[in-house]
Amino acid sequence: MLKTTLRGRYAIIKQLGSGGFGETYLAEDRDFPGNPRCVVKRLQPQSSDPALLKVAKRLFNTEAIVLAKLGKHPQIPQLLAHFQENQEFYLVQEFLEGEDLGKEFASGKRWDEGRAIAFLTHTLPILDFIHQENVIHRDIKPENIIRQAADGKLFLIDFGAVKEITTLAVNQQGQTNFTIAIGTSGYMPNEQQGGKPRFNSDLYALGMVAIQGLTQVHPKSLPENPQTGDVVWRNHVQVSDNLAAILTRMVRSHFSYRYQTAAEVLADLQHFPNTTAPLVPNSTTGARSTAPTVPLPTPNQTQSRSKPRNQLKLTPILLILFIAGAGYTISQLFSRPEVSEIPQPTTSPSIPFPVPENDSNPTPVPENDSNPIPVPENDSNPIPVPENDSNPIPVPENDSSPRSESDRATEFYQQGESYRKGDRHRDAIAAYDRAIEINPNYAEAWAGKCYSHNTLTRFSQALEACNEALEINPENAQAWTSQAFTFNATRQYNQAIVAANRAIRYQANNAQAYVNRGVAQRRLERYEDALESYNRAIEIEPNYAEAWHNRGYVLEELKRYEEALNSYEKAVELEPNLQQAIENRNYLRRILQ
Repeated sequence: MLKTTLRGRYAIIKQLGSGGFGETYLAEDRDFPGNPRCVVKRLQPQSSDPALLKVAKRLFNTEAIVLAKLGKHPQIPQLLAHFQENQEFYLVQEFLEGEDLGKEFASGKRWDEGRAIAFLTHTLPILDFIHQENVIHRDIKPENIIRQAADGKLFLIDFGAVKEITTLAVNQQGQTNFTIAIGTSGYMPNEQQGGKPRFNSDLYALGMVAIQGLTQVHPKSLPENPQTGDVVWRNHVQVSDNLAAILTRMVRSHFSYRYQTAAEVLADLQHFPNTTAPLVPNSTTGARSTAPTVPLPTPNQTQSRSKPRNQLKLTPILLILFIAGAGYTISQLFSRPEVSEIPQPTTSPSIPFPVPENDSNPTPVPENDSNPIPVPENDSNPIPVPENDSNPIPVPENDSSPRSESDRATEFYQQGESYRKGDRHRDAIAAYDRAIEINPNYAEAWAGKCYSHNTLTRFSQALEACNEALEINPENAQAWTSQAFTFNATRQYNQAIVAANRAIRYQANNAQAYVNRGVAQRRLERYEDALESYNRAIEIEPNYAEAWHNRGYVLEELKRYEEALNSYEKAVELEPNLQQAIENRNYLRRILQ
């Protein structure tokens, strides 16, 4: 390859690396002024079988499209070209002047806590970006993170998906498959080794890189807790309990106990001072602006719209308004409240709906918790103390009338239900915990606890409670409904649909499950499906104001404006204080007039 020119344009200068997936070369672009340097990657399938090469070509073209889209992020190299020559596949990417963290770690110098926090705050937004594009990197390790020499900015390279092309094989039945799992030992969590990577598999790998930077111990050399399978690393370095809790949660052995999204980790890191500090002193910004280190807004009961309205369609209306001297400014016309598409979880009944065949193991949900740092492992799970409660939960031990354990647990559960219905969710959780302390298999108490944690936007705790309820009783519709709520709040929309469908299967006439399903379908731009879900919710509960309101928004997306206005009008009629429905109704009135 050396001293050759590909496509008459990319002159190979030297080899940068090689491995089982192919080679990487430094090249010059002879067609571009100044002959800028670029990186050429040659991918070599392990077989020349025509059927396999056909599959490889399809994969290559698909992944090139993905890489081109990801390269728009300022911390991912841009894809400059992709082509096939002589049954080999080539990618041409932006060249980065700098060293990977593997070489940095070879110096043996440990990171201090501030450097580790800066590393996380500068790399997590990259993961947040690629995960929103439904891409899992699958091979995060020090060698795939480059620190740019000019400003210290970190770049993520070598996405594992491309390596699928070079690991294709053909089995005895003539079917194509992949010969090895993508990833690197030590940075690859259990589920990825089993061929089922998840978004938070990348969080595991990134956490292990941070731990390696702090300890200067390779992940493969860290022992495991024999009971949990979690890596044991804290004895190698002194860090604050808060940072240790975050890193420990990133690298939990089982994916359900980890953070579920990069945004969650960033939210926790905001509790540290100077989390937006540069990676190196006096760093300057290159031509491509740095990615923000602040996560997306924390999901709550009011969700932002997934995309802005097409304002070009309304330009003629604006012109008419200005000519007519209408009393509205542009900001008044377009400034609309965000649509509240995630109502409170409820136990409303519902109608069955088919469940996807692959929903037997739904992905756990992330949380955006205002107090997200997990409880230390030596915590005996103390019962929360109700806040501002003038009527504390009764303690059965002090009651002279003898009662069974079951009766005492039921009393605490009923007390929790009373608090929950009165919107005293911290007190409700305390009561549910007392019931669970007496009867750990009290599925309804776990489900009620899930509901209240959701209402308090403590989504990881909600997930754990829902999972406990469903492990005890897989047909607990309230737990499935609440889990769908949590998935929506954390933008896991496909999983929200799965959970909502489960709720609908196990509890007929569950209007809330239909609403939660409609929210997810709307977010996935499946507008007709979302409209059907909202219509079913309204069939079940004709006075469900939020269902009418959300239906109005979907009808707007479908450009059925008169129907949308009628839907908003109905929502306001049912709930005169539903401010968002009022303002959306007023918006449509102005536009239609």
